[in-house]
Amino acid sequence: MTSNNTPLDLDAIEARANAAEDGWTVLISEADPHRFEIHGDGPTHVAVFGGNPDDAFASYPVRENAVFAAHAREDVPALLAEVRRLRDELAGQRPDILREVADICDEAGANYTAKAFNDHATGAYELMERFQRKANEAEYLATPCDFVACEPGGEPCSTHERLMAHAEGEHELCAPDCGLAPAALPSV
Repeated sequence: MTSNNTPLDLDAIEARANAAEDGWTVLISEADPHRFEIHGDGPTHVAVFGGNPDDAFASYPVRENAVFAAHAREDVPALLAEVRRLRDELAGQRPDILREVADICDEAGANYTAKAFNDHATGAYELMERFQRKANEAEYLATPCDFVACEPGGEPCSTHERLMAHAEGEHELCAPDCGLAPAALPSV
């Protein structure tokens, strides 16, 4: 079980799901209609729920527990795929959100400057710079390499080299839509 402060280890969850047997089914015992067995494709029972209605399990939702356990083999991989999809979607939006917050800090800094609240303005501008750095880092991590991957611990690919140069204020490598790239020299 994971606490709210601990990120889910999706790879470990996926490994446990992949190690489990496929083809689970819930069978109701003909001899004991209160007994639910979960069977996989293999020769063994995966789990047995319930039994005699007079026993200690009579007050538990035995059938529901058995159905839940049987469907976990299908449900867990589907949930993992959805969590990964949402994480990827969020990672793609994170740079834009951080830049928006940086812009708000920039506006606050300008407002404080106009009112001669210089210490407040300095704080707002420092926050703006921190959010811009975080946005650049998030964009770098969310952007895939071009056809030649970054060298581990070495040279970045051309895509990441361009992103790093832009983040450092060097716009010679930027695309024309950067808005800060130097104007092209007229051809002679």
